[in-house]
Amino acid sequence: MKYKQFLIIIVVLLSFKSNVVAQNKVQSFLQQAAQSEKAGNLDEAISIYLQILQVFPDIASVYNNLGTNYFELQQYDKAIFALEKSIALNPQDEKTYFNLAIVLWHLKRTDETISALQKAVEINPQYVKARTKMCDVWLASNQANKAVGCYEKLFSIVSKDVQSNSNYGVALMRQNRLAEAVKIFEENDKTFAANAENLNNWGVALLEIRRFKQAVSVLNRALK
Repeated sequence: MKYKQFLIIIVVLLSFKSNVVAQNKVQSFLQQAAQSEKAGNLDEAISIYLQILQVFPDIASVYNNLGTNYFELQQYDKAIFALEKSIALNPQDEKTYFNLAIVLWHLKRTDETISALQKAVEINPQYVKARTKMCDVWLASNQANKAVGCYEKLFSIVSKDVQSNSNYGVALMRQNRLAEAVKIFEENDKTFAANAENLNNWGVALLEIRRFKQAVSVLNRALK
C-alpha cells in the first residue's frame, strides 16, 4: 500500500476522532488489515494497524493483532512489545497472554512462557488452548510431575484427543509409571485412528516392561 493511501487513512480517522462515526471507520480499516493478512501481506496489515494507533493509541486489540503479525515476520522484540502493550491496556484478555506465550516459547524463555499461560488460564479456566499448551510446555521442559497434573486437569474439562493423551502417556513414562502409560497408548490406539507417534511411544513403553513380542508388533505398525 502506498504512502498516499496511509496518509488518507490518518486524515479520515482524524476527521472523525471526536465523532461516534469513528468507530465504524476504524472497523473498516481493521477489515482492510484482516484482508491483507488473509492475502499474506503482513507488512501491509502492520502498516494499517500502525496508522490506526497513531490516531487511537489505546485500542488493545490492535496491539494484539500487531504483535501476532510481527511474530509471523520473526520480529520478536516488536511482537513482545506490542503484546505487552495490549495486555497493559486490557489485562483481562486471555488470548493476548496466550499469544505472548507463543512468542516467548519460540524464544525458549520457558519461565515467562509458563507465567503467561498460567495468567491466561487464571482469567479463563476453560481456555483449553492455553491449558493444553501449558501441559505441553511442562512436558517439553522435563517437568513430568507438573505435566501429569496438568493433563489430568485438562481431561477433566475437555474430551481427550490423540496428541494430548499420548503426551500424557509420555509424562507417565517419565514418572516410571510404565504400566499406566501402556494403558494410555493402548486406549489411544483403540479410540482414535492409528497414529505413528502414539504407536512409537507405546512400543517404547512395552520394551521398558520387557513385553518384547508385542513391542515389535507395535513398532512395526509405527513404521508402516
